[in-house]
Amino acid sequence: MRSHEERFAETKRRIAARQRREQRRRSTITTISAAAACLVLIVGVSFAMPGMVTGIRPGDFAGFETAASMYGGGAALGYIVIGLCPFFWACA
Repeated sequence: MRSHEERFAETKRRIAARQRREQRRRSTITTISAAAACLVLIVGVSFAMPGMVTGIRPGDFAGFETAASMYGGGAALGYIVIGLCPFFWACA
């Protein structure tokens, strides 16, 4: 039979373990949510960039107009690749 102190210590241990699990779960959810928001932002801006670039007058920025052209014919796809490269580099 356990003493009162042993039961109290076991209860405190179980509460602490439950709190650690809950904190780890919240942390995981926050990390996944932040990564998903970053990816959505990168893809959204990538689709807006070709329109922004067409508004730039030639000669304002030398070579800026062709920044995404090295990744294929679709300008939005090129900007998505350019945006995702640093994102995945930071996650690695």
